[in-house]
Amino acid sequence: MQIKHLICTKFGMKCSTKQLKCEHDDPEKFVKSQWQQTSRCYTFLIYRWILALFFISALIYSFYNHITKFHEISKFFIYLTNQGFVLCVTYSVLAAVVTTWYFQPAQLENIETTENMPLILRIIWVMHNVSLTLSVVITLVYWTLLYDSDKDQLDAKNILTHICNSIVMFIDLMIIAHPIYLMHVLYPILLGIFYAIFSVIYQFAGGLNLDEKPYIYGILDWTKPQKAFLIFFGVICLATFIHCCLWAVCQLRIKIFKFCNQKNKVSFKDSPPAVVSTTTTILDGNENLSFTREESYKKVVVT
Repeated sequence: MQIKHLICTKFGMKCSTKQLKCEHDDPEKFVKSQWQQTSRCYTFLIYRWILALFFISALIYSFYNHITKFHEISKFFIYLTNQGFVLCVTYSVLAAVVTTWYFQPAQLENIETTENMPLILRIIWVMHNVSLTLSVVITLVYWTLLYDSDKDQLDAKNILTHICNSIVMFIDLMIIAHPIYLMHVLYPILLGIFYAIFSVIYQFAGGLNLDEKPYIYGILDWTKPQKAFLIFFGVICLATFIHCCLWAVCQLRIKIFKFCNQKNKVSFKDSPPAVVSTTTTILDGNENLSFTREESYKKVVVT
């Protein structure tokens, strides 16, 4: 029992039920940066809004590019890339709004003194876990299995939705204060299962992709179930591996912060008392008594 507890504590898996419910004893970590030194940090607040504006602008540009190129919008949301990007937008906007709300002194005091995790912070935590892992999965799968240099253009939209998404979310991971738990890999896995079910229903309901093919992705053609399931299982394993790597990066971030914080601390515990060597002379009748101020703490002079 003690070995199990030690392993779970070491790898951040203790109280698994609590973690699955996204409960945390320090809710304030979800509205602060890992690196801020004060209760309120204007730099982090500005960063939150820059992140939100970046994703909003990129999504608007993707919409515009899609409509201009294909003259329709209905098929924009069938692709996992676009769904993942919408998730990044939602996460970043919610995080910016909530950080602004708790930036008020009264609200900040409430979040710093409570141990009850507000529902909105739990939602943001889940969305962060899913969007972060999903962004990296999308980037890797697209450039290794889907990208066709003869057909796909290496334009701004492609770079924004298949490169910048994972880079920006990774940078966000290094800035924020709240943790990642291994147990939370369940959320991106569930999203992957839901998307697989959606792709099956969409395909057998007669849906077509932008190339008028009877599937969403060629690698996920469910008329070839063995190959499609193998791809799906491989992507789920990849998502699990990526989530574990991101957990390790999060642990490294926390250790770096603790190391830097410990290094900057000044300890007076072992410091010797200051000694002042100024000589004091006291005239007692016809006798001069000279001693240092260090000794004066131990002597009592009777006149």
